[in-house]
Amino acid sequence: PVHDQRLQLLGQRDPGVDADRAAGHLAGRQARDALPRRPGTALVAGGTGTLGALVTRHLADSGRAAAFLLTSRSGPVAEGVPALAAAVAARGAGTRVVACDVADRDALAAVLAAVPAELPLSTVVQAAGVVDDALTGDLTAERLAAVARPKSGAAWRLHELTRTADLDGFALFSSLSATVGNAGQGNHCAASAFLDALAEQRCAAGLPGSSMAWGLWADTSKITGTMSAQDLARVARSGVAAMPAEVALALFDAASARPEPVLVTASFNTAALRSAAEADALPPVLRALADAGPRRPARRQAAADSDAGPELRARLGRAGTAEQRTILTELVRSEAAVLLGHASAGEVDLDLSFLEQGLDSLTAVELRNRLHALTGVRLRGSAAFDHPTVPELAARLHSGLGPEVRAPGADTADEPATGTGTASGGTSGTGTATFGRLYRQAAADGLTEQAMAVIRGAAAFRPVFTAEDPGAENQRLVGVTQGPDTPSVITFPSFVSRSAIQEYAALAAGFRGVRKVTAAPSPGFAPGEPLAADLAALVGRHAAAVAGTLDGTAFVLAGHSSGGLVAHAVATRLAAEGRAPAGVVLMDTYAPGRPEMAMASWSRLPALLLADADPDEDPVAEDAWLTAMAHYLSLDWNGLEPVSIPTLLVRGRDPLTELGAAPAELSWGLSDDVTVVDVPGNHLTMLSVHAQTTAQAVNDWLDRPRVSPEK
Repeated sequence: PVHDQRLQLLGQRDPGVDADRAAGHLAGRQARDALPRRPGTALVAGGTGTLGALVTRHLADSGRAAAFLLTSRSGPVAEGVPALAAAVAARGAGTRVVACDVADRDALAAVLAAVPAELPLSTVVQAAGVVDDALTGDLTAERLAAVARPKSGAAWRLHELTRTADLDGFALFSSLSATVGNAGQGNHCAASAFLDALAEQRCAAGLPGSSMAWGLWADTSKITGTMSAQDLARVARSGVAAMPAEVALALFDAASARPEPVLVTASFNTAALRSAAEADALPPVLRALADAGPRRPARRQAAADSDAGPELRARLGRAGTAEQRTILTELVRSEAAVLLGHASAGEVDLDLSFLEQGLDSLTAVELRNRLHALTGVRLRGSAAFDHPTVPELAARLHSGLGPEVRAPGADTADEPATGTGTASGGTSGTGTATFGRLYRQAAADGLTEQAMAVIRGAAAFRPVFTAEDPGAENQRLVGVTQGPDTPSVITFPSFVSRSAIQEYAALAAGFRGVRKVTAAPSPGFAPGEPLAADLAALVGRHAAAVAGTLDGTAFVLAGHSSGGLVAHAVATRLAAEGRAPAGVVLMDTYAPGRPEMAMASWSRLPALLLADADPDEDPVAEDAWLTAMAHYLSLDWNGLEPVSIPTLLVRGRDPLTELGAAPAELSWGLSDDVTVVDVPGNHLTMLSVHAQTTAQAVNDWLDRPRVSPEK
């Protein structure tokens, strides 16, 4: 038995079936009629949001409260408040809207103290919450707190301060993710699980409590409004169907009338559940639903059954080298189409990068997992960024095929290089790998500076190119986003981030559809790839690559952290050649000479990226990254020249505490035209947790006349 006896499923099967929907409505009406009614006040936390407003109107329609107290961070200035108050008043109830952080005990206590004695608190609904999706390795204490405070923190304060009140109902809006899991929502799952446990505790103490593990509502809220097409496609593949408001509110009534403390309130599509079950991707608690309802043909998606992998590998084993590459190209294209929500593989462009086509970090990992399950080739979680187009990722898969699958005589030497700075030629994990493990041990012992000195010395044995060497044609720009606005943006990833385009994956959402953004990773971050011998060679290679893409429209150069140093240096070089950019954007870039540029500081940064990384995933690529980073950060950056190019310095407001005591605030003295903007977050989170506000700050500055084509 896989079902917890405390869990009940109140979901609808195949929501398109009228009989099932009618049964759901009937259950909701019967439950609503059985619910208590008495003159009192209903408190709805998050009451001005989409779901809170729907519940408020519903409670008013059914006469379950004589007054409503709605709280949210925005309070009376929230969008739609006048219309909501008017709708509630039309049902004969009063409304009070208050701006309150419900997780703040004193603030909530003051709000509750103002509830009139003649209309005492009778119902509590906690419908507030936010999401901040991220892979587990990218979660920080800040990201956990940002989700937990308005959800589980607020629920606890409501419980604590209303424990002695005579309540008819105490409803908590949890999430299905806490019951079945959801990729990329570890913080949201944890906060929702807290709500489930709180409802259990209240019921055990004889208090009313109902935690409703909601599936997807069709009405777009602040939470679901941020979901991309691929997010919605991911939900659909899981078997969860979007519920119209009337269905969801009927489930709300049914759940409110039941004695169980935790209930799943969601709609399911049994055809999609069966497909997920066949692919062994269905949580055990939902397997019974996969066999329920009328049988109907399920659309077979890529990787839909457990035999797909062995069948594919057998097919590859029978094919020649050219045919294998064709098969793998078709595979990557079809799997990407599924994850991007396309109807056919043909909608996935072979020339555009995955990032340009909407892939994010979470979906990139899902793509890696699906390809690994089918081919058996072990890939890095960032494979779709390391090998950013369909043909390049297919080539990486081909190079990793085992000897039992590879065509006789096949050679990896002719596999195309990606040029993104993180590709690993040949089978992942092969070769001699030393420095990743050395650094990990040094970090554990507090000896990162000494370890980096060793790694920097080892970089001297790697092949290099000089400023006189040809080869600019081997350095290319990788697409990040497409959009019509100018100026376009050419970004330089930082050295600590492996000089990878993945650094700008979250930031890309703020530019997608707005303006063209490309990335110029630095050479030498792939195994066997030469390093620039010195700063002149690095800047010259980048300047030549950028110049080769110019089409006469305005452009700016941008970079985060050490990538900003590269952006400034390349801008200086292009200006000397008469091809100056319209501006330079520096995102938390430390000027040469600052303490952060000393090895004692930057040597600690890799530990943050390696904390959750598997040391056996791709140790050869890891060594290439560490030696390249140590080499480039040790170059003489003190010789950067001042310019008159308009420059934006975007600073994270919070210090990166991992680097020690907070230093003096950032400044930039290498331009006589500098604009400084402070944004939420620290050196790292300004491009992850707070990527949207960072992108907005950059876009606002780029739209100013001084950096536009009309300047």
